[in-house]
Amino acid sequence: MVAAVGNIATFNIQHGYVEGLVRGFRSGFLDDVDYHHLTQCESLEDVKLNLQETDYDQFLADESLGSISPGLIQAGTTNKLVEEFNFLRAQAMEPLGRFLDFITFEYMIDNVILLLKGTLNGRDVNELIIQLHPLGKFDESILRSICTFESNAKGYSDLYETVLIDTPIGTYFSQFLEESAGGDRMEGTSDVRNVLEEVQMELIKNSMLKLWLDDFYNFCQEIGNDTGVIMGEILKARADRIAINITLNSFGTPLNEPAMRISDRKPLYPSIGALYPEATALLAEAGDESALGAVLDSFPVYREIWEVHQSESVGSKSIDDAFYERDVQMAELAFQGQMHFGMCLFVLFCLEESLNLMRATACFYAYVKLKEQEVRNLVWVSECIVQNQRDAINNFIPIFSDNAPWRSKSSNNNVPAMAQRSMAIRAFSTASIFNRAIKRQQRNNAAILKNSTEYEYLKDEVARRLVDRLEDIEREFPLALDLGCGSGHIYKNLIEEKGLGGVKELIQCDSAEKLLLRDSVGKENSNSLKTSRLVVDEEFLPFPKQHFDLVISNLALHWVNSVENTFCQVLDSLKPDGAFIGAVLGGDTLQELRSAFILGDQERQGGVSPHISPFMNVSDAGNLLTATGFSLCTVDTDFIQVKYPNAFLLMEHLRGMGENHAVDSRGAPATRESLLAAASIYQSMFGNPDGTVLATFQVLYLIGWSPEKSQPQPLRRGTAQHSLKELGRD
Repeated sequence: MVAAVGNIATFNIQHGYVEGLVRGFRSGFLDDVDYHHLTQCESLEDVKLNLQETDYDQFLADESLGSISPGLIQAGTTNKLVEEFNFLRAQAMEPLGRFLDFITFEYMIDNVILLLKGTLNGRDVNELIIQLHPLGKFDESILRSICTFESNAKGYSDLYETVLIDTPIGTYFSQFLEESAGGDRMEGTSDVRNVLEEVQMELIKNSMLKLWLDDFYNFCQEIGNDTGVIMGEILKARADRIAINITLNSFGTPLNEPAMRISDRKPLYPSIGALYPEATALLAEAGDESALGAVLDSFPVYREIWEVHQSESVGSKSIDDAFYERDVQMAELAFQGQMHFGMCLFVLFCLEESLNLMRATACFYAYVKLKEQEVRNLVWVSECIVQNQRDAINNFIPIFSDNAPWRSKSSNNNVPAMAQRSMAIRAFSTASIFNRAIKRQQRNNAAILKNSTEYEYLKDEVARRLVDRLEDIEREFPLALDLGCGSGHIYKNLIEEKGLGGVKELIQCDSAEKLLLRDSVGKENSNSLKTSRLVVDEEFLPFPKQHFDLVISNLALHWVNSVENTFCQVLDSLKPDGAFIGAVLGGDTLQELRSAFILGDQERQGGVSPHISPFMNVSDAGNLLTATGFSLCTVDTDFIQVKYPNAFLLMEHLRGMGENHAVDSRGAPATRESLLAAASIYQSMFGNPDGTVLATFQVLYLIGWSPEKSQPQPLRRGTAQHSLKELGRD
């Protein structure tokens, strides 16, 4: 019996936090720019330096440059995935916890078979344990017990009865042994020995994978609703892949003998999938590749994959690559297709009342599979660098990339339920101005500075002014969201004596985890305001419709690639007559530094490179709010000037704020000569008599309201009772 998921009123209590975590991990995937830099590396030392600008910044921190190898890169990146997964599992409640356990069972099966096979071949125990996948490890004493059984009847029996049966996958061993015994219960030690000795380890593995896959599928169907639909499609595709690979790999082996095709090969096929049961019955009869291809010809997706196999040559894409591409495509749909429905705290809450665990479960499975592919990509690039195979270095499978092979295809992807959901959501622009991964890393780096609080004067001042505007609105906001909260500037400026701006509960979210959590303990104000923190990408808001009474944002939205798209999501998350109050940097921000860089580049380099990010113009701000659908929009502007000893200290403070340059096409860094020239020009053009320089920050304050019938509305044209000409007359 599957545990209840929870209804619309209780789901967040059970699963909201862990869902928010996995959606936050979405922003940590390597993007096209990262892969481009990696493929330009000349050595693995260069690879390590490039990865320091990504979420893998610490994964090789303990390794010296001379000891780096593709194996270490694989181990480090895999351990990062496992660490994140284990943290998610520790926070998960049922039935989500059981779902995550099912993900690990596949790796446990691989590990146990590896140990059994290695032990039978006399391999060293410690060497075998090192090769195990971390996601499939269990207690080390059990692992070592598997490797120490005696090769006799009693040893096999003890292995099954005291070791294997107590593992999380023990039920699959029990089912396999009973099926191998013709459905009878194991009677004695010799029965266990006969099965384990006579059946090849690869057949045991395939049999257990079939049992696991059927069990996982049935579990998802018991959860029901969208979980059964989306995870059902994903697991069916996995089952089809297993059936095709079993058939293909059996050619030239005893399993392809006519007498064994039905008795031994057919039982290995999973009992789910698009190929089951008619096509799998035909696969069982297939004796060569032409017969296999004839069966797959009726399935467009698999026909295309089979064509890849038929045209395979040295250095070209293999059938495994084609399957990996399809896995990534489906995982992206499962992960990305839900991103605009709801993903974090209050995620999965309600687009419809029946919406439940699927919104969480599919993204967890997708996250693990996409991260696995990212590890394979990094290992591939590393191996190509070590072996100097530059011609093949780009033959990896991109993730969340506009350049992915399937994005240029017009053919149906054969996942109608997932595709339908993806097309039903708002189509957001994919144009990229800022490198969000670099920006997140810059802000996290700023958070770990010992004097990081010394650089927060600007955001603290703007937060104070935002709260002043909030207090002018005489109403209560039971639930508010601080979007891009940083270290909690809004929260720290909500004063209890002034009524907390009417806010009763504040959700703080930011994409930079270290900055978000820096002051989470011991440094907060002592008011009674209830608050919680979530790691959320500001470009993909994981909240349900009509949930918040107030969304407030303090100097965070100038780093999103599409402000309009973010405004749309903010509006969707607001209740009717809910308020959005935001502050963004305006177009005149750092105009002095911008001018100095332009003149310095022209003087020293003969051209201009972008060193300062673009900001929003005043004229565009109100238009964006109105075009998005906000009502009663107002925009006002303010200028804040800060005095610095010199231009270099200004740039140091910008870095300390996490506001250093992050434009995607930022080109080459400024040279020493250009920096010196820019600093000199800054001093001569904008310097004060006392030798200091001023920096201008233009702040735009935006207020918009979610439409509601009771709000003031303009009168219909022609209904006026008085003319403007009458004004001023007696």
